[in-house]
Amino acid sequence: MTSNSLHFLRLIFPRWRTASTSSLCRMLANDAVATKPKTPRTRKPKAVTLAASDTGSKTDTVIPKDVLEYFHNTPGMDAAVLKQFPPAILRKSSLNTERFYVANHKTAEQIADVLTQDLPPERLLVEVNPGPGLLTERLMKRSVQNLRLYETDVSFEERLQSSFNLPKDALRIGDFNGLWRLSYLDGFDNGQRVCNLLNGLPHRKWHEEISFRLFSVIGTVKYLRYLMNSISNLSEFYSFGRYEMFLIMSPLLFSHIASTKDAGYKLYRGSAIVFQVYFEHELLGKVPRKHLLPWCTTPGGARKLRTKHQKLLEDGAEEWYLVRITPRHNLFEHLLPDNLGLFASFVTQHYVSRRNRIIPSLENWIPHCGARLILNSNYTRKSKKKGSFPEQEQVLPNQLLKSMPLSSNEFVENLNIFTEFGELKPTQVLTLFNEFINWSEFHQSPFLQAFESQKHKHRFVRALDDDEPTVDEPNETGACCLLGLLIAGCCSLPASTDILSRQENNSNRTELFAYPAEQSAIESKQNARNRTPIYIPKQCAENEILYPGDHENDWVCDCKPTFVYHPETQQCYQMYTRGYCPAGKLIYIEPKGKTPACVPNHCPDGKVRFMGVCAVLNQEHPLCHLANIKLVVGIDEDTHELECVNISDVPFNRTLLSNSTTARQ
Repeated sequence: MTSNSLHFLRLIFPRWRTASTSSLCRMLANDAVATKPKTPRTRKPKAVTLAASDTGSKTDTVIPKDVLEYFHNTPGMDAAVLKQFPPAILRKSSLNTERFYVANHKTAEQIADVLTQDLPPERLLVEVNPGPGLLTERLMKRSVQNLRLYETDVSFEERLQSSFNLPKDALRIGDFNGLWRLSYLDGFDNGQRVCNLLNGLPHRKWHEEISFRLFSVIGTVKYLRYLMNSISNLSEFYSFGRYEMFLIMSPLLFSHIASTKDAGYKLYRGSAIVFQVYFEHELLGKVPRKHLLPWCTTPGGARKLRTKHQKLLEDGAEEWYLVRITPRHNLFEHLLPDNLGLFASFVTQHYVSRRNRIIPSLENWIPHCGARLILNSNYTRKSKKKGSFPEQEQVLPNQLLKSMPLSSNEFVENLNIFTEFGELKPTQVLTLFNEFINWSEFHQSPFLQAFESQKHKHRFVRALDDDEPTVDEPNETGACCLLGLLIAGCCSLPASTDILSRQENNSNRTELFAYPAEQSAIESKQNARNRTPIYIPKQCAENEILYPGDHENDWVCDCKPTFVYHPETQQCYQMYTRGYCPAGKLIYIEPKGKTPACVPNHCPDGKVRFMGVCAVLNQEHPLCHLANIKLVVGIDEDTHELECVNISDVPFNRTLLSNSTTARQ
């Protein structure tokens, strides 16, 4: 309290004018201590306490009011089921939960009918998160002997063991729906969490019969993403072969795996394409959402969703979908196992934005490859529609109730430079990928090096992460990964400092040996930085070598000198050979020409007309023995005429040749 305040108080209260300042301060301080704080306002409880004396529990179970009213007042619901759940599960949460429990007897009966239909007696049936055992009881009544339970909450263990006569090791405590999390932790310390949890499941080869059948209720896409990643990486869950999964999921989650290209870029993403290529799915029915516990509230701070998402969320508040998922039996007929990871990375790179154009994007990896797609007759013909489901278009126009047959020979109609990746169906993406990896330049493209570098950084392909941001507008993606090569002899490919440092730290680096190739005789065609073309075995197509590009670290596969490229056969042929021409003709192209032609050959096949006689190309001939030096019949790269060519590394002395020729004459 300041002096001005005390002076003001003395003017108002005359009886205090004689009091000292210290007495007044003590009085005010004592009054402040004696003042009682206000009682804070608290939120009225919305939960109802349900006595649990009949179950022998000493504590009461707190149940949300709306949950208790629904189980009490709705026909077919049994409120006694709520006593069998721990309070933590009954409380509603705004967080994304990964485990749900069946809490209705009729729904459990219907699910049991679906699970046991056509189930062979010897096939293992796995139930994830049985909870109080409503579904387990129905399965036991149907004489399912080969049964295994995975329960996350340890509080259900005692009830499940006492209520059902389960065999030894039939019940395991573990988070099966959280396999993705266990696998992520194993990647840090090389642990065995996933192997320990999945120990005992039957292992079978991919082409063999189904290994087991599984039921679970999932709430996030991470579980499905883990299944896709295990196939892409040929690890963990892939080792069990093919399996059947009967999963209950929300309509929004189902849209992430069953959407078509008409559903919009938020739903038709890279994960939907990879899933529809790897798996077969079928919508079997619907389950009331309120028959599953816990009930989850919508997050208050959630980001705004688009109209389609909001509609799916509203539908998910009433009913969820029961979906059957099985890996495709003929997957490896259309996509080799070694290419699974490449395919997932291919979809990842190009579906960051669905508006990315196909040809410009692919030309970032392989320059000038767009002409092959445009000139390819498969991309211009009209394909017939097959395997359509008219009833699906009426119910869910943007989703597939049942997966389509897999095909790797479905080309895009009228592909041009403006065609976008978002216009392709999954089978068309697979067809484009198979053609992309079969091009001769693929093994030298930055795409392969980018995939290898990402594989070392991330154990799983992050392409399938739907939580990652997307781009509405196309971005020009630059190729940033280079290939480091060790050249035998005197030449080496240049590499950036960053690439070299990463390779030195990477014990799994790949060393490729290259050999100097024939340099062009035309000075204008030689590289300005005086870099020599090289030959690397099995890196380019037949009769092709690596040429230095315009940039320091750019190398391109192209035809050897005096060889020409034929677009229809996509091969390189040497001039003055038969090549693709009919009998009696040979390949020739004008020095300034663009298109090779077949011209008559006046010599038998395998020989060419040289100085009035028939000679074998690229071999020695008596007419080319000059100054005791044996030359070969070759092609002048500048004039495209036949002449005697020196193939030795020793420089040819033109003066000596002229003198020897004059003396011989």
